[in-house]
Amino acid sequence: NRPEGDLAKQGFHIAPQLNNVTKTSVTIIWESHLPESGLVEYSLDTSYSLKATGDADQTLHRVHVNDLQPETTYNYRVACGDEVFTDHFKTAPATARPITFIVVGDSRRWGNRWAETHMEEHAAQWNAEFYLTMGDLVPAGHNKDLWPEHFTRFQGLTGHTWFANARGNHEGSMIFSPESDWFNKYHELPGKGEPFAAFTWGNTYFVTISFEQTMNADKFLDEELPKVDSKYTVLSHHFPVYCAGYYSAEDNRKELGSGPIARLAHSIDEHKVTLDLVGHTHIY
Repeated sequence: NRPEGDLAKQGFHIAPQLNNVTKTSVTIIWESHLPESGLVEYSLDTSYSLKATGDADQTLHRVHVNDLQPETTYNYRVACGDEVFTDHFKTAPATARPITFIVVGDSRRWGNRWAETHMEEHAAQWNAEFYLTMGDLVPAGHNKDLWPEHFTRFQGLTGHTWFANARGNHEGSMIFSPESDWFNKYHELPGKGEPFAAFTWGNTYFVTISFEQTMNADKFLDEELPKVDSKYTVLSHHFPVYCAGYYSAEDNRKELGSGPIARLAHSIDEHKVTLDLVGHTHIY
């Protein structure tokens, strides 16, 4: 018999969110208060006649939906306790067409400003296909209690819009204390995953770089970018190559230097990267 106190904790702890959207697949991740089986029902209409399942007796659910059609909208629903979540997702473009995406970063310090400024409604005018972030989603990523604020902030979006996230330093290490690495537990990055997660969307090739490996990113870029034939290349990572100042205009990070970060800058130039998007400094 379940204790009475648990009855108030049925349903979703973290609502379903999209991850790793490709032409033929999507991963949906959510967290329930109580252990149960993960099930996603989906279809082109609202019959929800197709099913994808995850592991049984879990609170953290990661369900892979495969064998989808490119650039196609599907409706889906997830039941959790007495709650039912319904939304939709659209698979990645079938061709190398022009695309639109939204860029955000360092949202850990936003508080309620995302809602207060109606930024979601403002961004909606662009009909973005996904969001690209440069990390620092939460103050301390190895503290599980801090993640619900992030997911609540974007809960109107993440059920139908993929947030392709790079790991910032405030997400914490992917190397140390993996048992408390909630960034990894709550997300699935594209391609081969961290630390260099790469994917193609329309006419653009994207690479997200996890903060711990910024200094080794040039090796990955030198190996992978010569193979890419997309019209544009976009990097998303947390630590900037150049910086106009951090705590003050005198901060020496405004100088490139001659170490590993200079090698990354050289690779970016050498491979004619179209756009390098970074976060970390809160001066913009």
